[in-house]
Amino acid sequence: MVVPIYGNEESLPDLLRQMAALHQRYPELEGIFVVDGSPDNSYALLRMRLPMMPFRSKLVSLSRNFGSHAAIRAGMTAADAESIAVLAADLQQPVSSIDQLDLACGIGSVLGTVPPLRRSQSSSRRGGLVRLHETGARRPRVAA
Repeated sequence: MVVPIYGNEESLPDLLRQMAALHQRYPELEGIFVVDGSPDNSYALLRMRLPMMPFRSKLVSLSRNFGSHAAIRAGMTAADAESIAVLAADLQQPVSSIDQLDLACGIGSVLGTVPPLRRSQSSSRRGGLVRLHETGARRPRVAA
């Protein structure tokens, strides 16, 4: 699960609690937290609390605020999972919505969009639709 972070220090403790509960239903859950140049203490809080969480996690820190699309793309690049979901750190979208997404979409359904990569970035991915899949691949498929 990719979570872009910008100015979310106050919502992070509740987010982490909800993700720990979600981990009970999805033991393969990995949280990728991308701090997008956040001016608050989000990075420090995550650095302190993530090692205590029951789910696997990665903490990515961008050098400045590049925007949510860039943060999501960085999170997808760092992910080591077959399926990737994106969740807002402000909890306007509840963590439990992942259950609804799993039921509604199933494998092979569209999950979100990825903006095109610049030519200077080395990747086989281009802009398009990211799909859930069960192939054992390390990165999400992208439809043309």
